[in-house]
Order: sequence, then C-alpha cells, then structure tokens
Amino acid sequence: MRNIIWMLLFVTVSLSFAETASDKSIKPLDTSREELVKESFRALVSAYLDKDIDSFMSYVSESKFQQDYMTFDDAIREDFRVYNLFNLDYWFEQIIPDGEQLIYMKVRWEKEYESIKRNRLLQKSGSSWFLFVKSRDGYKLIGMAGAMMWGDSRKEWVQERPISSRKIR
Repeated sequence: MRNIIWMLLFVTVSLSFAETASDKSIKPLDTSREELVKESFRALVSAYLDKDIDSFMSYVSESKFQQDYMTFDDAIREDFRVYNLFNLDYWFEQIIPDGEQLIYMKVRWEKEYESIKRNRLLQKSGSSWFLFVKSRDGYKLIGMAGAMMWGDSRKEWVQERPISSRKIR
C-alpha cells in the first residue's frame, strides 16, 4: 500500500512539471523556401477573403514592389468595396527559385464573386505568376503577371499588369 501511495505521489509531481502541447509554439515541419512562399501566398489569399487590407498589404513589399504600389493598394481597396467574394480556389503549378532571394510562383485559380455595382454573380479563372522576395519577416510579394486574380476593379491597375512573367524579372 505504501508503494502505491509513493507511485501516485511520484506520478502527480512529475506530471505537474510536464509541458503540454499548448505550452510550445507551433512550427511548421517543412521550412523550405518553397513552403514559406506558399505560406505567404496563403496569408495573402486569407486576408483578401477577409477583406483585411492591412494584413493583405503586410505581405507586399512597398520598397521592392516592381509595379505601382499605390495603384495596387487602391485596386485591392476597390475590390473590397465593389465585390463580395464567395469562393477562391487555387493550385500551385510551379515554384521556381531565382537566386537566394527571389522565388517565382505560378498559380492556377478560380473565383466566384458578386459585383455590387451590377448585382451579378461572376466567375473568373486563370493562371498568374507571382514574384516574392525574401525579407527578414518572411517572403513578400513584389510583382505579378498573367491573369488578374485580384485588383481588376481598377482600370489603372489592369493597365499596369504585365501579361508575361518575363516583364517581372
């Protein structure tokens, strides 16, 4: 009986000093450059779906953006005002590192949204290239080409966007 009491006391004391899963910060298993870029892209999509301009633009490098940053910012804000996005599906088709700092990502996507101005349900799909640069807090978007995944509510941004990925090199 005495041994059982000592065992219970030992187990209780040892469990009180154990760490739980909630005590540890969560770290992804795959920390490759490709996976980190995918995470940045997923965060952009999530912020776009939530219409969170601050979060969205935090994944865009203002200093290194190769196109007109202010026009892009205006285009995203306009999207949030005139579209209700219902669905945005995407598939990573290619991820191509370019040196130590840059990564190109080709994404095929489909979206369903409502235009508030026209009161119509719209569908759009396409393939787009995104260029990311490594920064101290992850990867940031610095260029886009191809089909217009977001920002197509502003003519100025539509005219700014290159069709070919060669123009974002």
